[in-house]
Amino acid sequence: MATTLYMKRVMDRLVPADRISAELLGDLPADAQLTCKITQPRNPKHHNKFFALLHAVFPHQSAYLSRDDLRDELTIAAGHFHMVKDIRTGQQKPVADSIAFDKMDQKAFEPFYDAVVNIVLTRILPGVGRRDLEAQVMDILEGRRAA
Repeated sequence: MATTLYMKRVMDRLVPADRISAELLGDLPADAQLTCKITQPRNPKHHNKFFALLHAVFPHQSAYLSRDDLRDELTIAAGHFHMVKDIRTGQQKPVADSIAFDKMDQKAFEPFYDAVVNIVLTRILPGVGRRDLEAQVMDILEGRRAA
């Protein structure tokens, strides 16, 4: 049975990050060999920032009919996709991979987000500066602008 513990690094050790994780650690058998898989959980604020980016960009383009279409195309352009065979044509086509929390940790999400921002600035909104785009995103996140 798998147990998820939230740990933090203190010097050269991992220690429970909260009371619940400490209790779960105490429930594990003493002296048993265990295997650990270390991941850095996704920062929910960074995840929300990605969706605020989509909301900021969508009204300023006309190629995509929905934010979901825009998200899928940006995800593919950022290289986060797999190929499938189109049942109508028989040709291979890219399909966006999931960016769900359980599919992409923070370490993978950071370069993905940066790639998406670069694609937006070079292919969708050329001439817009990164600072201006980030300001729009922060306005959405902080409620100064409707999403």
